[in-house]
Parts: sequence; C-alpha cells; structure tokens
Amino acid sequence: SYLSKGDAVIFQPFRTRLDRYIPSHHPPNQKWIFKEHESSFRTWNKDRMGMDFWNSFNLSILYTEDADIVHSINAFQCKVDQKYKPKLPFNLNYIKSKIGGVLWIVSNCKNAHGREEYVDEMKKYIDVDIYGRCGKGDVCGKLADYRFDCVKKFIAKYKFYLAFENSFCNNYYTEKLTKLNSVDTIAVVMGLVNYSSVLTPGTFIDVRDFPSVKALTDHLKYLDNNDTAYNEIIERKR
Repeated sequence: SYLSKGDAVIFQPFRTRLDRYIPSHHPPNQKWIFKEHESSFRTWNKDRMGMDFWNSFNLSILYTEDADIVHSINAFQCKVDQKYKPKLPFNLNYIKSKIGGVLWIVSNCKNAHGREEYVDEMKKYIDVDIYGRCGKGDVCGKLADYRFDCVKKFIAKYKFYLAFENSFCNNYYTEKLTKLNSVDTIAVVMGLVNYSSVLTPGTFIDVRDFPSVKALTDHLKYLDNNDTAYNEIIERKR
C-alpha cells in the first residue's frame, strides 16, 4: 500500500481514529507529515491524546506560526485590478439596500468559549437575527455550506455579520471570516487572530477593541444611523 511505499504520508489528526489501522512508525526512507486545519480544542480528544505514534512525525503543516509550513485552509490574498473593478454610481449608499441589522449564522450551539453568552448580552442592547441549527433554521437548506452564492446573498441583506469563531486559538480562523470578502456587509469578528493581517484594516469590527458589550453595540448603532460612516467602511472593502 501507499502507506508503506510512499515517499511521504500526510496525516490529519482530526480524521485519525483508533478503529483504523495506524502503524507505530514509518519506514526509514519515508516522511510523515502532520497536517491540521481544525482547532486543537476540536482535534485532541482522549483517544487521540493516548496514541503513541505522534512522536514519529518529521514535518508539520499548521495555521500556527511555529509550524514547519504555515498554512490556513481559508487563507487568501487579493489584489484589486482597477481595470476589472465594477463601476458603481458615485456616492452609492450601500446601507439603503439592507433590510436587516445584525446577523449570526451558527450551528454549533454548545460552544465552551462564551460566544453564545456574548451574543445574549448583545441582544439586551440591539436586535440580532440568529439562523442555523441554533436559531431560525438553515438559510439555504441542509447543504448551505456548499451553496456559497445563496448564503452570500442572504448575508448581503444585513448591515453586520457576526464572524465569531467556535475556538479561540492563535491564528485560527475559518470560512466565517473569508466568505464575507465579496459581500457588502461589515464583519464583527471574535477570535485570537491578527485580523489586520487577513483583512484590510478598517473594514471590520473587532470585539476586542471595545471595553464592554454595550460599547460594541453602541458603535454598531452609530454606524446603523450614520450612512456616511457605514459607506466609508464598505468602500474600503472594495
């Protein structure tokens, strides 16, 4: 098999199970590569922690800066070519096309990092529409994760989208963040990421920049009632 004859074998710990054949070590001329894009909180359960073969790896591919190869499955780089940038009417008011305020699409309802409690606190000061299994149901059917255009059109109806990660690990972010790239909606982010290294500075709102939940919601209300300030943020995204 390739597992014994290949020059290199890539293992994803999140998909590794005790009921599958796992050799204890690799052949002398073979390299084992440790590759993972899931957070450590989701990856390391009791069974995987007890497996002996993790010390046999030669290289790592991870989203953390200490990896041999730093890679995020959701990483991207963009450069706007003005020649192909859509021509929009002068002083276009993006906020006028919105029918909703704050949107959160979430299906992991038992998160241990406090994001649900944070949103509950937000709801004391501002309306939050919640969809997914934890809210009003899927917005684009059961295969919504693969219906990108449908989901983006739904998000575009709202002024703000809560891109709150389900795990707080250094440099860890998911499609919650990157699926907003081509949407004229402002991301409100929560995670342990230097978001300015991923998104254009001034195009998102980081909850860590506010001393309280109320301070954050006050800022969202300000943007909601100030077309000029809101439109300036969207223009930076474009």
